[in-house]
Amino acid sequence: MVEFDIPAMVSYVKNVSKQDKIYYVGHSQGSLIALLRLSEYETFMDDMKLVFLLSPVHSLKDMLSPVKYLLEFMYRYGQYLPDFRFGHRPPNSLAVWTHRYPLPTAYLIDYVWDAFSGDSDKTLNRNLTHSIAYYTHGLAGTSIRNVNHFAQIYKRQTLAKFDYGSEQENM
Repeated sequence: MVEFDIPAMVSYVKNVSKQDKIYYVGHSQGSLIALLRLSEYETFMDDMKLVFLLSPVHSLKDMLSPVKYLLEFMYRYGQYLPDFRFGHRPPNSLAVWTHRYPLPTAYLIDYVWDAFSGDSDKTLNRNLTHSIAYYTHGLAGTSIRNVNHFAQIYKRQTLAKFDYGSEQENM
């Protein structure tokens, strides 16, 4: 993402908007990849009017969520898994079920959300109808390599680009 995605996105936005400089707004992982890009390419700022980095991922050491067990597993065994994308959108049948039975679906989504992120009533300003909207419109998906990268950040307690395992591969 740091090497190819951000430069491609910036180039695309500049071409479509016909602007020499653009605003960059990154949230969470969007902030992470911008910070990593800035740390290696000072010229990145030449294309920017202003950069906004919201909720940057810089440390996962205090994570209480059960996601930390997934990251532990991925740190140990993720290198053996083929890189593929998963989790894009809910299957159409699930989306239909969600709209037919909104209340049970909302409670189920809320339960799963709380299992992974803690008691959402204390941490988020949302209600059950928001849960349905987040689920049906918010899943962007990711890849095994991306999860492995977060596992590296979690285990090593340092913000760095993805480590391929050898100096030659990291070039």
